[in-house]
Amino acid sequence: MPVKRFEDLNSGFVQELFAQYLASPEAVDPAWRALFDQAPEDLVEANPLVQRIRELYPGAADGGNGAPAAAEAPPMLLGAVAAAMALVKAHRMHGHLAARLDPLGSEPVGDPALEPERLEPRLTEDLMRQIPAKVLRVHVPGETLAEALPHLRETYCGTMAYEIEHISNHEERVWLRTAIESGRFRKPLSQEEKKALLRRLTEVEGMERYLRRAFLGQKQFSIEGVDVMVPMLDQALELASADGAREVVIGMAHRGRLNVLAHIVGRPYDVILREFEGERVLEAVGADPEGGSGDVKYHLGALGVRKTESGDTRITLASNPSHLEYVDPVVEGETRACQTNHGTREWTHDPRSALAVLIHGDAAFPGQGVVAETLNLQSLPGYSTGGTLHIIANNQIGFTTDPDEGRSTRYSSDLAKGFDNPIVHVNADDAEAAIASVRLAMAFRDRFRKDVVVDLVGYRRFGHNEGDEPAYTQPLMYKKIEEHPTVREQYAAALVQGGVVQQADVDELVESVQQAIKDAHEVLKQAIAAGSGRSEEEKRPGRGSDAPIETAAPAELLVDLNDRLLQVPQGFTIHPKLEKQLDRRKETIGEEGGIDWAQAEGLAFASLLVEGVPVRLTGQDTERGTFSHRHLVLHDYETGEKYAPMEHLPSASAPFQVYNSPLSEMAALGFEYGYSVACPRALVLWEAQFGDFINSAQVIVDQFIVSGLSKWQESSRLALLLPHGYEGNGPEHSSARLERFMQLAAQENIRIVNCSTAAQYFHVIRRQALHPKPRPLILLTPKGLLRLKESSSHLNDLAKGSFRPILDDPTLDEEGRRRAGRLVLCSGKVYYDIVGHEARKRAEGVSVARLEQLYPFPVAAYDELLSRYPNITELVWAQEEPQNMGAWRAVRHRLEEGLPAEVELRYVGRPWRASPSEGYPTAHLIEQDRIAREALGAY
Repeated sequence: MPVKRFEDLNSGFVQELFAQYLASPEAVDPAWRALFDQAPEDLVEANPLVQRIRELYPGAADGGNGAPAAAEAPPMLLGAVAAAMALVKAHRMHGHLAARLDPLGSEPVGDPALEPERLEPRLTEDLMRQIPAKVLRVHVPGETLAEALPHLRETYCGTMAYEIEHISNHEERVWLRTAIESGRFRKPLSQEEKKALLRRLTEVEGMERYLRRAFLGQKQFSIEGVDVMVPMLDQALELASADGAREVVIGMAHRGRLNVLAHIVGRPYDVILREFEGERVLEAVGADPEGGSGDVKYHLGALGVRKTESGDTRITLASNPSHLEYVDPVVEGETRACQTNHGTREWTHDPRSALAVLIHGDAAFPGQGVVAETLNLQSLPGYSTGGTLHIIANNQIGFTTDPDEGRSTRYSSDLAKGFDNPIVHVNADDAEAAIASVRLAMAFRDRFRKDVVVDLVGYRRFGHNEGDEPAYTQPLMYKKIEEHPTVREQYAAALVQGGVVQQADVDELVESVQQAIKDAHEVLKQAIAAGSGRSEEEKRPGRGSDAPIETAAPAELLVDLNDRLLQVPQGFTIHPKLEKQLDRRKETIGEEGGIDWAQAEGLAFASLLVEGVPVRLTGQDTERGTFSHRHLVLHDYETGEKYAPMEHLPSASAPFQVYNSPLSEMAALGFEYGYSVACPRALVLWEAQFGDFINSAQVIVDQFIVSGLSKWQESSRLALLLPHGYEGNGPEHSSARLERFMQLAAQENIRIVNCSTAAQYFHVIRRQALHPKPRPLILLTPKGLLRLKESSSHLNDLAKGSFRPILDDPTLDEEGRRRAGRLVLCSGKVYYDIVGHEARKRAEGVSVARLEQLYPFPVAAYDELLSRYPNITELVWAQEEPQNMGAWRAVRHRLEEGLPAEVELRYVGRPWRASPSEGYPTAHLIEQDRIAREALGAY
């Protein structure tokens, strides 16, 4: 036996042995008994079993060897108390294994620990009648274990089951045990509540049946099999509103979406039916030069206002592509924005004011990594929404994939255990239990402000879509489903049997629901036949003007803000090395110049706050900056205390938020996209640690950022800061994959900028915040240029002018441009590699200009540039990226369109490559040297 001293014992197994020893020393192995004989008296006295035995038998005395023994407490009964404690614990931990969760009737696996007759000693009925329930600290009815056990079984092994014992917080566990076992959230519904629930189930089922009959074969992704999800949402909205929520943001995939649109958001039947009739007006769009390709009906979002007993609540159903779970972080970001007051410098966050609801698929919840990334946001300071209600619409099947082929866990919800979230499993055919599960979940959120998962175990009545035959792959399951009554039919039968309603009432209700939908459809058909157009409310909103944007800020304001940004509280100690770095900013704001990127960025943010524009900046290590350049949040060198000068500007009239994000791209960027959509007047920026990390967020880029305007009329002024530039750090930290954004750019859906000076950065940030036509900004930010003197700026550059999409060669006058025979055009950091090359001095007749805005391509500015060079014979596009990457393939046709026929267009850069750059510094230097020489014509 490896353990030598009693004090070293800590495992649950040994503690259980010790409990058996206390009840009956002879019942344990002699080796263990010898060890337990060493037990100090205070440990014996502190043992819960000793306390409970003495509570049960006050006259019990110490029988020696630290074991309580008395005539009133025979060893068998003492052992029975220990077994009873184990039985209660087993129900709390493993009762779900014996729960009746499957509407299709599959047998639960059970667990031996739940069977009293299999415990040692065997818990007979006589023994159980001798054990008071209060000693076991259970909250179900019953004076003895014998009386309490049936209630304990029904509580933990009925049509609802719970997984809560994994939660590390003791207070949460105790609260949940009390709430579950007391049954206060599962009280029977009143007769009126039962009738209302039946009506809702009838509406849910009725809509699906009507659509299937009227539009045979058209996809609707029916909710049938988890119909009760709609009344669950009804309940959640009422409870959220009572808790103070005036906004509810819902995210879900396509299954059941049309039903949620109709019955939760309040979208009229005729609007939904019009989609099936072929008129694309359900928040869809027609031909439009700025977008307007639209999306399928079961991807579209909607807004509605719902009247609750506590007041009006605005419901947002977030638009979502077929990429199932990728809406999760978007919803969290939208909810956080709704919970945040942006009206003053001192922003506040009230989690009661808005609720996030995420409806997941049982295959997608464990299968999609973005779910884990989103769950990880729940308790982080810059991302928490005070608890999300997660509902898993559990069909017990993927598209055609069985659970044992799609996950390695018993339940689809198991992922949430790692985040200490309580999990409630509920049989989707028990409508009242499903309502109770939401009551419990919302009460837990109200009390602890944490996420809760409700696993709604149902089935999918039809195939993945209405044209699919599910029996091809799950024949046995679908034989059961064909014979299985719907939840509405079951609930109606129960209410008829209970005398709550008559069968005639049920039939009339079914008919009235069908007639209401039919009437709406007839009116729609008549309107279509009459050539009725779209209503004013359905017309596409305006996009804003193209008026010039003033991005310069008064010099005196910038000087004052610069001073304020360098102030810290008295007694605050800045790191000595950093103090010197910050002190330079006092000088660079003056005549000497040298304002670097971080200083220009800070001044841009500060000036926007003064103008009432909220600013939110997040990303990996963003507070300091990956390259130790930003330092928006200072840390006291002596105490570690934090201080952010930007948050304390006396002249600011809007809040500033800066947060280090988790090491996430997909969920972190999705969150900021959602935040920017819900708060369109704020400048929201997300920074990647290195630009190539955007790879991990490609779905958010593709499905939301670049296409949201076209599909859903949804845009934002989100800015992506992506460090980019080849500096010999290998292929993984060189390229922000500019070519991918260039490929995705169309119809002015985004803006792509690769600026080369601090002043240009200042102006483009302010332009992004103030532009009347919000669009996402892809901003390639530098690494080496952050401290490069040549890329710094003067105060005058910030106080005057604006962002310029093309920068001409600053070394040439008009005569020099007239003599130039070669014009080199490049973008970003490579400009300094070219003009700083030793061959530049010998390259006569060569001009080097910069394309700062890559998309939308600045046609007018490009034409003006060319007009200054009447005698060039060649235009060279120079880039450091490979030929199949970077901007070349996207801008080539633009460059050709403006060129005279006699001017040759040439490419200089790396040849076609599978990987962005070299992995060795020496190879990198050789390539950079070659590119600069070829661009300058110095072979």
